[in-house]
Amino acid sequence: MFPLTIKTVTTESDILALVKFIKQQPQHYPDHDKWVENKCIPKLRQNILRAFVVTSESGEVVGNAMYQSLGENKIELKHFRIDELFQNRDLGHFLLNQVFYEAGKSDIVLDTTVDNFSAVEFFIHNKFKIKSKEKLYLPTQDEYIMIRKN
Repeated sequence: MFPLTIKTVTTESDILALVKFIKQQPQHYPDHDKWVENKCIPKLRQNILRAFVVTSESGEVVGNAMYQSLGENKIELKHFRIDELFQNRDLGHFLLNQVFYEAGKSDIVLDTTVDNFSAVEFFIHNKFKIKSKEKLYLPTQDEYIMIRKN
């Protein structure tokens, strides 16, 4: 399982490895694979979306943080995952700190399902506040909109 490498997604092979990882992870959103194919991949290629990945010794992605600028003072965290086998090793904190560094003085916003307790707890522990609770994707599912003011 070690050593692990953390790097910025810059090449087509990086993008394809990230997409493979994203599609293997449990999702709580409708049409998630369609979103990845039609939105994420083109925006990663155009450098609109930026991403960091954690890779295993074999080169497989085991964690990621993907984000985009929403203007001068706001960044949206679009996708953030650590494979279950690699959790509780501070990888999430390290990736999130990389996003904080990139954000500079920008606020960071994200959404997560209200029943994703470990994610909600993780983000609250990292100084995010719950801004609102909304139905963003399905009429039967609530998401928290969370923000970290910088």
